[in-house]
Amino acid sequence: MAIYHKGLKYHADETEKHGITKEELEFLSSLQKEMNTQDHVSQADPRFWVIKGSEKLHRVECEEDGIELYDEYEAIPYKIIPKIYEDTMFLTQKAAEEHLRGNSHHYSEDAHTYAMTAWRSPDVDKLWKILQTVDFSFAGKE
Repeated sequence: MAIYHKGLKYHADETEKHGITKEELEFLSSLQKEMNTQDHVSQADPRFWVIKGSEKLHRVECEEDGIELYDEYEAIPYKIIPKIYEDTMFLTQKAAEEHLRGNSHHYSEDAHTYAMTAWRSPDVDKLWKILQTVDFSFAGKE
């Protein structure tokens, strides 16, 4: 059964707004081109990338008998399971790869970019369509 937040509260929007800048338009135009020309990797829109790798799960046994195991060796079994790393979400494959190149020390040796689809998220789908189809070259020009 799903669990829903019962105490979710909204607050006033206190974010300071500004007119879109030339740099922001250039960023959006560049992002649009990258999103529209990158490989689909057999994923439907809206697609995004995460970092996927693996982690070892060890079986840890606690002995409560007070024996110290300084001169003994014990095999600790483990299994390797796939892992999608938390707090990773990139709009383009290129951005995900750049992140992984600069931060590989935080991930397993087999870490790689991995495409996912947010096909059940109408807000994300609408945002992706805007990012992919709006002509940013004319915005802000009169």
